[in-house]
Amino acid sequence: MKKLIGIVLCAVLLAALPAMARQADTAADIGMEEAQRIALEHAGILDPETAFVLKCEKDWEDGRTVYEVEFVVDAKEYDYDIDASTGEVVAFDGDAESYQPLEGEITITEALDIALDKAGLTRDQVQVTTSKLEQDNNRRIYELEFFHDYVEYEVEIDAATGTILDWDRD
Repeated sequence: MKKLIGIVLCAVLLAALPAMARQADTAADIGMEEAQRIALEHAGILDPETAFVLKCEKDWEDGRTVYEVEFVVDAKEYDYDIDASTGEVVAFDGDAESYQPLEGEITITEALDIALDKAGLTRDQVQVTTSKLEQDNNRRIYELEFFHDYVEYEVEIDAATGTILDWDRD
């Protein structure tokens, strides 16, 4: 019986090791703001106000905790993995994706400003979770989701006119 209990305890401890390693890994956490600063600096972005942060969240990759930082400057998207303990740039790329407005359309940054204006909020007050340019029935639409004080906002904005097509606050 003691042998069986010992085997079960060993199995439980082995199963808990990855979680324990993650907890130890976060002891010296640099924080989201520092991860964003490091990514912007590495990308050569001198004015952080010109960047539109799409995502900054923790993830567990290759045996360590990293911050996944995604942002757009002009029409170029940047993706970074920043080590949460050391601030080391683990991986990065920058490429033009679907954020290129057509001539006469508003940019994704302008779409966010429209949504924030309606919500009565500023960029530093929200956490943006989704921002993308979609094609829907021959109409290009910015889909935005962001949080403020546990309230989720979902907004669709016409890229050609800047008109809010759908507004939801939960």
